[in-house]
Amino acid sequence: MEQVNNNLTSNKYFQICKTYYDKTYSFLTSEEGMRDLAMLPLFFNWLPFLIFKSEIPSIRKSALYSMLFASYFFICFVASMFLNLLPFVGSVLANVTHLIGTITYLGLSVFFIYSYHRNKTLDMAVIDRHYNYIVTKLF
Repeated sequence: MEQVNNNLTSNKYFQICKTYYDKTYSFLTSEEGMRDLAMLPLFFNWLPFLIFKSEIPSIRKSALYSMLFASYFFICFVASMFLNLLPFVGSVLANVTHLIGTITYLGLSVFFIYSYHRNKTLDMAVIDRHYNYIVTKLF
């Protein structure tokens, strides 16, 4: 009798997990899910989407924006390495610069994901100018 109950409960849990798995899989393989994965603030997460899914314009645009945000972080990181060489206040300036780069990277990534989900139009002149420069020079 106990074994029958265990089979029924495990089957019920399996069905629940299967529905969540199917929903998650369908979201992650959709265009919206891939766009969100490309914009996640993980270093070089944009690279596979740029290589394998560049024929879809929205995913390509999201991957290029994520690449731009990562380059902002790396610029601040290199600047903090040079600031660290200054005597007395160099380490403080380096830590502040690194913090600014980290907050910028995370903030822009999360803001762009949020604005895509809310269907907001973004008008950021500096970021759009850098994006257009990347598109014209590299692609």
